[in-house]
Amino acid sequence: MHRSDQPAPAQQPAEKGIDDTKQPAPAPDAVQSLVEQALAVDDIRQDKVQALRHAIQAGEYRIESDKIADAMIAQSDPEPPE
Repeated sequence: MHRSDQPAPAQQPAEKGIDDTKQPAPAPDAVQSLVEQALAVDDIRQDKVQALRHAIQAGEYRIESDKIADAMIAQSDPEPPE
């Protein structure tokens, strides 16, 4: 047998698409800051509410029942039709 002073070959690389590197956890104050920013966002879009209110009062708001029905069906159907 022939002994080599060469280093042992490197281990096989990880499978494609698998990231086995460690990432540092975000700092707690950064997480808290992001939570506060998310909670500060107004859930109600006042501009949209005002526009709808105006359209209803002016008699200009039209309900598009076919779009509503399509959205309800799409929401309840786990797989959209091809």
